[in-house]
Amino acid sequence: MSRDNFIIWVYCLVCTYYEAVIKDHPVRRGGGFTPKLTDPEVITIELCGEYFQQPTDKAIFHYFRSHYQHFFPNLTDRTVFVRQAANLWQISELLQQRIVEGGGQRTANWQVIDGDRDGDRGMNPHSEQAFVVFV
Repeated sequence: MSRDNFIIWVYCLVCTYYEAVIKDHPVRRGGGFTPKLTDPEVITIELCGEYFQQPTDKAIFHYFRSHYQHFFPNLTDRTVFVRQAANLWQISELLQQRIVEGGGQRTANWQVIDGDRDGDRGMNPHSEQAFVVFV
């Protein structure tokens, strides 16, 4: 699975579970400007950025701004992005739990999300195309 497809897949999962999560845990908004990015967009950027081993919110912002501006054209201001992400950390955690539960993988130690085939030996988790999530 390419990174583009992985980001789209994560975004779709976030959107699938987002409404159910905020129904039980509403998002509190502070004063100030209305963010240009939607909450699911910010959560997707954060989840994928962490998965792509970007060490800080600043690094995540710059990585997505440089490589995925076409996916997130409203990703323009780092300060607004970081504040919005900080306000959504609990929602993000709940979404991750729902995604794992929805996939029936809550009790597994790890899951291969995708990967390439390595002949008859099955999935190759060391491939550049393998995405493994440790729970």
